[in-house]
Amino acid sequence: MNNSVGIIFSFQSHYYRLADIEWGADNSFYFLPSQHETEVGTRVKSYTEDSGRLVIKPNELEYGKFPTRKISRHQSGFYHIKDVTGSGGNREKDGLRGPAFRETSGFYVFLVACPQEINTMVKTEPDSNRDVIINLPDWIEPFSVQFAAHRKNVNIELKTRPGELLGDGVVQINNSNFEYGLIIFLLNVQKGKPDEVLRFPTKTFFLIQ
Repeated sequence: MNNSVGIIFSFQSHYYRLADIEWGADNSFYFLPSQHETEVGTRVKSYTEDSGRLVIKPNELEYGKFPTRKISRHQSGFYHIKDVTGSGGNREKDGLRGPAFRETSGFYVFLVACPQEINTMVKTEPDSNRDVIINLPDWIEPFSVQFAAHRKNVNIELKTRPGELLGDGVVQINNSNFEYGLIIFLLNVQKGKPDEVLRFPTKTFFLIQ
């Protein structure tokens, strides 16, 4: 496949771009979130409690924050949040690190995207030569998009609860030049009560692991 791919939602006869993904020479993954220019520098409010627990307020926005345009996740475990889509630019913080891919079982979810209401995302025209199109039902409710690094010689079995997995399964993207590919799957946000009405986040946000 190509060294880049777009993740596109098909929804109510329109197309919306979630992000573009590029491969680095060291089997890194680079995510370029698609966002309206007025959304750059805004993010969903979050804070860390004294216990270390992360609390997210999906319906509250903070303004004037670091302008995230690129998220890099390296096979070594290091990740960067940058203000440019290409080389150079500034990082929000240095020294951020999760598990190296080799330190995992061969399947590791390292990035989670929580999309805003679909018809408020950036409209696009898909490129059939490079884009992955994910068809969403008209009745779609809040969900997350999980991105996992996958060692291609490892068999996986997703352990999900009944009704949690959205759609027909997973999308697998491999590049013959690299040991690790991507597994992408969608999970419904679980309701506390069957009649509970869930709201999409005010802005799409990404959780890096």
